[in-house]
Amino acid sequence: MESRWCETRWSADRHDRLRKPKYYWKPPAEGYLKINVDGAFDAISGRAGIGVVIRNSTGGVGLSAWKAILHARDAEEVEAMACREGLQLGSAWCRRKVILESDCSSVAKLL
Repeated sequence: MESRWCETRWSADRHDRLRKPKYYWKPPAEGYLKINVDGAFDAISGRAGIGVVIRNSTGGVGLSAWKAILHARDAEEVEAMACREGLQLGSAWCRRKVILESDCSSVAKLL
């Protein structure tokens, strides 16, 4: 599988300070929960981490979780793992309709 980086959308100005992201979090519609997932990958060590946050329509956090991954192949695999973990947590803890949101378009297209 070809390795593709799933980049976060930050840009640096000429003073190397980070600007605000281009895309802002939008709450789900009333009656829904939004599951936001993300992954980070170190290509040298193969180590990675994933994070999950589940929020309601007012932005209130219902659940947050993270997990360390000791052996991963690439960033795309880690992002897919984050999606799976988010959906598993959502099905275990949430009794509402959910929306899954990831910043990795290549994985999102496969779902």
